[in-house]
Amino acid sequence: MKGNNRRELFFVTSNNDLFRPDVDDELAELHELLNSIEDTEHFCTAHEIIDLNNFKIITHSGTLKRFALKKEIQPFIFFSNKN
Repeated sequence: MKGNNRRELFFVTSNNDLFRPDVDDELAELHELLNSIEDTEHFCTAHEIIDLNNFKIITHSGTLKRFALKKEIQPFIFFSNKN
C-alpha cells in the first residue's frame, strides 16, 4: 500500500481556487500525509474479516495481511471496516 505515487483525488473548490500557484504544494503535502497513514498496520487495525464459510470473525493482523495479499479470495469471505 505504501509507495503509491499515483492517486486520484476529487476536489471541490469555489472561486477558481484550483488555479492558485500553491495548490501543487498542498497536493504534495496531502500525498505525504496519506502515505504516512496508508500502511498494512493501520489497515489491519481498521478492518476485520468475516468468514461466512466457517462462521468466524478474524481480527489477527497476520491473517488479515495474508488475505489482503491474496489475488483471489474464496467466496463468502469479506473484509469489513470496523467503523
